[in-house]
Amino acid sequence: IGSVLFPFFKWVYSQNNSDKAEVSSLAWRTVFIVPALLSMFTAFFIIFYCDDLPKGNLRRRVKQRELLEVNSAKVLWTVVRSRTAWILFFQYACCFGIEVT
Repeated sequence: IGSVLFPFFKWVYSQNNSDKAEVSSLAWRTVFIVPALLSMFTAFFIIFYCDDLPKGNLRRRVKQRELLEVNSAKVLWTVVRSRTAWILFFQYACCFGIEVT
């Protein structure tokens, strides 16, 4: 979107100002507003109008006793004791140096 909007905003600002450096600076800074607004609109739409789970909203399903509430500490302890989780943790730790460089 930015590559399309930059020339447009540059043209808009050049109508009022003749300094090319200032026009480019203003256009470059203004280009970020449109994608930011689109992203915020999309985020609010997803938060307020989309389901949490494939079978419906989480809060509604817990209230209707379709899902059980879980104890977070118990789940964490189960994961900490899991051999598979530790293998995945070490695999990720070993490849993290490659991702950074």
